[in-house]
Amino acid sequence: MHDIGVALQMVFDPYNLWVMFAASLFGLFVGAVPGLTATMATALLVPVTFFMAPIPAIAAIVSATAMAIFAGDVPGCLLRMPGTPASAAYTDEAYAMTRKGQTELALGAEHARNLEQAIDAQLARCAEDDVCARQYGTPRQTLARLMDELRREPRMVRYRDPKTGEPREDLLTADLVTGVVRLYAYAPQLAAMLPMTIARAAAGDAELLMAQARMIDDLVGEQISMGLQLSVTCAEDAPLLDANAGDADTLLGGGFVATIRAACEVWPRGRMPADFHAPIASDRPALLLSGELDPVTPPRYGEQVLRGLPNGRHLVARGQAHNVMMAGCMPRLIAEFMDSADARTLDASCLERLIETPPFSGAYGWEP
Repeated sequence: MHDIGVALQMVFDPYNLWVMFAASLFGLFVGAVPGLTATMATALLVPVTFFMAPIPAIAAIVSATAMAIFAGDVPGCLLRMPGTPASAAYTDEAYAMTRKGQTELALGAEHARNLEQAIDAQLARCAEDDVCARQYGTPRQTLARLMDELRREPRMVRYRDPKTGEPREDLLTADLVTGVVRLYAYAPQLAAMLPMTIARAAAGDAELLMAQARMIDDLVGEQISMGLQLSVTCAEDAPLLDANAGDADTLLGGGFVATIRAACEVWPRGRMPADFHAPIASDRPALLLSGELDPVTPPRYGEQVLRGLPNGRHLVARGQAHNVMMAGCMPRLIAEFMDSADARTLDASCLERLIETPPFSGAYGWEP
């Protein structure tokens, strides 16, 4: 047990988590670009790891490789071009499924409400943890208070640049905080740091929060092709997006939808087939995966898709968020499904052993 405790402490060390996060973003970029491969991502990353300690170096390589393999499906689904060789086997099927969306599930229409529900559930865990509750109170209320303060008066914050280590001074705004919270909601291991980070910022020490916002802006901003994103979004989703007055009191607010609609008014767009948003209907075997705390595609989306798949099955990973393919025994279940082509006979009881990520009680992680 001692060895397991030491291993968990190393894995969830804040620096190692940052390394895995950065490496995953790098893998996401490489895997999503047709012509680049997961092997190439590893080869490009290896020279960088020469300057790192063994644990974060291995974590970086594993994270980048796994994310690159996963990200290879992105252009396959959207452009019918496999991002990696491993995605080529099912590109046609994936692209065909992508073309059959559902009107009520237009990507972006419910982002504000989905994020709100995910953040509420993730931050509520602090109240269930004695140490977290004693140290950080009620993170959701603290976050609301911090957002109100920053909307009225943004703060200048001195901090060290997370990439260069050089001192910096930047303006901390409510939008920057929203960006950190939203991105961290995709991974429970990162969301576990939010109670501590939010509490420190609300108490006047926003250095950690500002550094995280800077890291996200640098890494994510450099790797997203806004032109491609707008071309897809404006053709497929924007015509179905409507402002919802109920989003005004959420973390994202109504600005997300308004920004997309404004950009799409001037961005060139293609025409979608008349049946593009028709519900999926197939008697082929299908295995649907969802994370309980997914902030963008929650489990209820999977349930709606399942209605048109009589030979399908929907598995929900407890305590997980957006990407659950590598959670617990999920890789084995996927392999068994690929071998048997029968989702109904899978013994998914192993998913009950998934452990929910506890909230951090300090820079060292959570209590043992």
